[in-house]
Amino acid sequence: MCVRFFVDEEDREFRSYLETAGTSRLLQVFERNYNRRAVMAGEIRPSDAACVLASSKLGKLTAFPMKWGYNVPDARGKQMLCVNARSETAARKDIFAPGWRDHRCIVPASYYFEWQHYDDERGIRRTGQRYAIKTDQEPVTWLCGIYRMNGGFPEFVILTRPASDSVSEIHDRMPLIMPKLYAFEWIYPDNDPEILMKYAAVNMVMREA
Repeated sequence: MCVRFFVDEEDREFRSYLETAGTSRLLQVFERNYNRRAVMAGEIRPSDAACVLASSKLGKLTAFPMKWGYNVPDARGKQMLCVNARSETAARKDIFAPGWRDHRCIVPASYYFEWQHYDDERGIRRTGQRYAIKTDQEPVTWLCGIYRMNGGFPEFVILTRPASDSVSEIHDRMPLIMPKLYAFEWIYPDNDPEILMKYAAVNMVMREA
């Protein structure tokens, strides 16, 4: 799972992406569609606008503002916000397959947050301590996602995978994360996501948050 992540706007690498996304005309669409300002740094929550990397129409890696979450109907036909998609099944689900095939993106984050999940003495699932989690090798944690256009504004979901040993003690799922070398390959439609997934980062470090 991934329902919160953090972007440090003081980090040099983030700054260039934030500046590019911050000058996009898409921000006007976001503010008009959702009646609120876009804040792409700090703690990012579902339905917020985030700074996301994707391929431009000219095939160049570019930073765009995108809304976190797809609005989808639930079993009763009411709208719900879907913020994650399982990487194992995304290619086979109608709502995610077009993004998996043609509209992949990377969400740069300082770290993501996860809450410890455990069963109490009565067997009831509980949520405990919150942790900030990042890769152990790089300053930026490159979260893999897919996106679509909705009402003239792009929205994305973060892909998840089974948790690696480094974080499985607190949750059985984690975001699909790439090393920087392969993160920039992830966004291009000509590349095979199934092959790139083999290079996913698995060693995480975490601290209480």
